Amino acid sequence: MISSIRKHSLYFAWLISIIGTLGSLYFGEVSGIEPCALCWYQRICLFPLVFILGVAAYKEDDKVWHYVIYQLVLGSLFALYQLVKDLFHYDLPLCGPSKPCESYEVLTNVPFPLLSLLAFLSILLLLLINKKQ
Repeated sequence: MISSIRKHSLYFAWLISIIGTLGSLYFGEVSGIEPCALCWYQRICLFPLVFILGVAAYKEDDKVWHYVIYQLVLGSLFALYQLVKDLFHYDLPLCGPSKPCESYEVLTNVPFPLLSLLAFLSILLLLLINKKQ
């Protein structure tokens, strides 16, 4: 099983980026939930990954982590910042009280910032697994 994950890790990373992008677009455009500034920054880091990881998976580019490592780390930091703000109810800049992201939850009480952080870290882990291949 581990060899299968290692063999298809780029495709799994690409799939996570697609699911994250489609989920973000669904909640923003269809459900009408307006994203805050931190959500926008996370989107900026996530949306290009669909194309970059798709091409890398198609071409079996093992060095793709060079291209996306900064996006993944930056997106993770934005998500972690937002998660800490939401969990401890700090009034930190960049996420105003008019758009409380912690009030929106998916999959039985899982807040948006936690989903975003898990997506970025999962992609990062899969790319590191692919790098060790």
